[in-house]
Amino acid sequence: MRLCWAPFLLLPFVGAQLVWAQQGVFRIGNGIIAPKLLSKAEPKYTPEARQSHVQGAVLLGLVVDEQGEPKDIEIISPLGFGLDEESIRTVRQWRFVAGSKDGKPVKVFAQVQVNFVFPGTWSDTKGEERRTAFNLAVNNLGRGTDKGKSAALASLDKLVKEKYPRAMALVGHFYLTGTNKQKDFNKGIELLETAANKGDDYALTELGGIYLKGEGVAQDKTRGLNMLKEASVLGSTQAQYLLGHRFELGDDVEKDLPRAMRHFRLCGAKGVAACQYRLGRLMIEDPLERNRIQGIAWMELASVEIAEADKEMRRLKKGLTEEQVKWVAQLKPQLLRRD
Repeated sequence: MRLCWAPFLLLPFVGAQLVWAQQGVFRIGNGIIAPKLLSKAEPKYTPEARQSHVQGAVLLGLVVDEQGEPKDIEIISPLGFGLDEESIRTVRQWRFVAGSKDGKPVKVFAQVQVNFVFPGTWSDTKGEERRTAFNLAVNNLGRGTDKGKSAALASLDKLVKEKYPRAMALVGHFYLTGTNKQKDFNKGIELLETAANKGDDYALTELGGIYLKGEGVAQDKTRGLNMLKEASVLGSTQAQYLLGHRFELGDDVEKDLPRAMRHFRLCGAKGVAACQYRLGRLMIEDPLERNRIQGIAWMELASVEIAEADKEMRRLKKGLTEEQVKWVAQLKPQLLRRD
């Protein structure tokens, strides 16, 4: 197995231009000389990624300081399966000849792309390029200047023309809500339907909610639920939460707590605090000790983000034995899914 990577990609990051300028960090161009890679460490596949034969790229943003060291590394386009963390670990060991302005070393913002490829194995290069371009556009859209926003939207429009499903889903959402686009409900639905037909979980989730409620379309609860179920299977944590909540309450479906817990477990394992909290609330009512203990473990995971979960977890732990407290601590890392 061989790992390939582009050691230093100078890609546009117009979205954060003013933010970095305010921090004394320069962008390449207009008299700013780019840093040059001096030495690098090699990334390694994680066991999870190797087992699943994951291929693709992790795009990182970073600042090369005056000493040529990478700082403030952030993930712009993730890959999962522990490869994001491995990319950061690796790039932290890289060293550069610092960028300069008027002959003096300065802090310079740049981007690096770490590519993970199995030799002799087919890789969807074009699809990976589109995924990275989409994540970069979203990143720039959420944090930039008017110029950066325009460039990001143009990139998304290009991806829509190329029939990239996630871009169609997001731009469809923009048309539905009037965010970043002039509101056009029919055009939004058309883009979402096209993306859903291509198996995009985001589009399936949004359309599922629309058909369930009959918002601007003929209400079709069966179709809406089927779309949410399909999105859940494809990994949409939002769909998993919505289905769990419906089965918990019996909303448009027959009340089914075990089924609700299965859906909450899926999104809870991916770190969604709301799912962890709902699952914990259901499990602490179980008469079996092992399920109650697991419920407290889920509640403690949720407590990082949800104040009510923290309050409930602290109350519950007061009634535990020392052995049960240890049990909760041992369970917590086992409940989370690593990918």
